[in-house]
Amino acid sequence: MREIEVKARLINKDGVVSKLESLGCVFEEPKTQHDMVYVEKVGDINTFSSNKIFLRIRKSNNKIIFTLKTNGENSLSKIEHEIEINSEGEMESILKLLKYLPAVTVNKKRITTHYKEFEICVDNVEDLGDFIEVERIMDEGSAEKIQDEMFEFLESLGVKKEDRVFEGYDILMLRKN
Repeated sequence: MREIEVKARLINKDGVVSKLESLGCVFEEPKTQHDMVYVEKVGDINTFSSNKIFLRIRKSNNKIIFTLKTNGENSLSKIEHEIEINSEGEMESILKLLKYLPAVTVNKKRITTHYKEFEICVDNVEDLGDFIEVERIMDEGSAEKIQDEMFEFLESLGVKKEDRVFEGYDILMLRKN
């Protein structure tokens, strides 16, 4: 599967959530997510970004999800595979044997809804603030064209171009630290 997303800082979170609700969006119960990203090469942002495979263990409420992502057309377009696992410790041991190292931690509170073919996540990311993500899973099509369409949707909610973010939370967290 190919995950394509756009992301923006949320300056007016309540206003955007209200507009989504007026479109008929119903938000799921809030989730707390703790993500640990593993890579072969750790270091500065350039070293981190040079990895071809990014592995993540996500603890979210009572689930543990293991994710593999590889680079796509740009930093917010990735090939992604996920599976639920039942032991974080065993997965960490496997990653250690495979020579993958913990690189960055991201903690967030997330509320999710859907609109047409989009999954929409409103996130409060620890140490980074409020964001909105619009995601779509596709097999074919131009990521940039789809991302432009998704950002037009965000603009209709009041999100401004200058608030658009072109990097994932892992990179944003590495930049901050």
